[in-house]
Amino acid sequence: DATLSVCLIVKNEERHLANCLRSVQAIADQIVVVDTGSQDNTVAIATQFGAKIYHYAWQKDFAAARNFANEQATGDWILQLDADEELFVEDQYKVREIIHRDDCSGAYLALHNRVSSSFGESKPTIHYLVRLYKNRPDFYYENAIHEILKISGEVKPVDINILHHGYNMQLDEMQNKRLRNAEILYNRYKQNPDSVTTLFYLSMLHLGNREFELAEAFANKVLEKIDESNIEKQHLYLMTLNNLALINLEKQNYTVAEAFCQRAISKNENYLDPYYFLGVIHLRQSQPDKTKEIYEKYLAIYDRVARNPVFNLFANSSMTYLFQVYHTLGKIYRREQQLDLAKAMFEKSIEINPKFWIACVDLGYLYGDLKDWQMAERYLGRAIKMAKSNPSVNRSNQTIWFDFVNALKNYVRILKQLPKQQYAHCHEHWY
Repeated sequence: DATLSVCLIVKNEERHLANCLRSVQAIADQIVVVDTGSQDNTVAIATQFGAKIYHYAWQKDFAAARNFANEQATGDWILQLDADEELFVEDQYKVREIIHRDDCSGAYLALHNRVSSSFGESKPTIHYLVRLYKNRPDFYYENAIHEILKISGEVKPVDINILHHGYNMQLDEMQNKRLRNAEILYNRYKQNPDSVTTLFYLSMLHLGNREFELAEAFANKVLEKIDESNIEKQHLYLMTLNNLALINLEKQNYTVAEAFCQRAISKNENYLDPYYFLGVIHLRQSQPDKTKEIYEKYLAIYDRVARNPVFNLFANSSMTYLFQVYHTLGKIYRREQQLDLAKAMFEKSIEINPKFWIACVDLGYLYGDLKDWQMAERYLGRAIKMAKSNPSVNRSNQTIWFDFVNALKNYVRILKQLPKQQYAHCHEHWY
């Protein structure tokens, strides 16, 4: 029978590690944990799960650490996980099926990334990566950070899912991660200033820090050096075009931003993010009809891609902006008095991001339009409760604060439409 090694590299991962190892304990013939200098209970937790522990001096190179872990694997196949990831329980048996079927060199697994924004956590975004593959010496990782597996032979998409917690972290944790990544990336940049991958991730790093001039400079270098026909690098090319669109949108260079969006879409129509920014561009130029057309197309493409994912396009099935697309369409439909459509859009937005209080506000307003005062009170009350507990709702953000104050005023107005007894109860509850 084929055997499976689960390989991890870890450092100070006591918060997530037990859940990770518990998710694979029943299917792993071997668990390899390579520790790069933990100072918490990481090693003790790994030991409790029967893992083989290896201590590895950190070289500021994730690929080197992963290759070291793979060298310790004795299984016929390797499942590579991070400590902040968990294999879906219902998919455990599917891993054993794949390695016993033995009709491919590797498999694309769906990585469900938990993502939070200033509006709360939405449904996870999904990317497809090769995480299950044969244990062969010619399969190896490259790139010191954002490492990529070099693999040959057929790689198949399979219905196996991993939940990733890593993007759902506190601000100080995110800042420490960015500092670590910046050190590695700039070291790589000094060694090889022509590396497209390094240039791309430096652009992403500075974009995340809202350092738009640096982000733009590195993005332009990517476009100078990348071969856009290289399928293996296509996601970097597309995401670079999208990032340049975002940067120019922030600078209010709408014509330039639109050109970058269209360039990305013409290269691969399944890449959704440029459609979102294209809609924002037209909305900011008071062209809601164009935004509606683009976002309706966005939803049609999303629906098609969700049914038939493009597995080798890293950025193809992101739900990052989906709740905002639904919300924007809801606002446009409400303005057009298409209230049933607007209601459906607001409800979908809230379903995807239950903490998106602004969509609750707009749904409350819509029920006000329908003179359904009880439903209006329910959604406005829910929105205000969420907004009051959201740290991003403060006077320093004038737009958000205006929306919040306006919601409060409308809530009071709607309360007065309720029967006296219900009004008194709600008024006492909130004020």
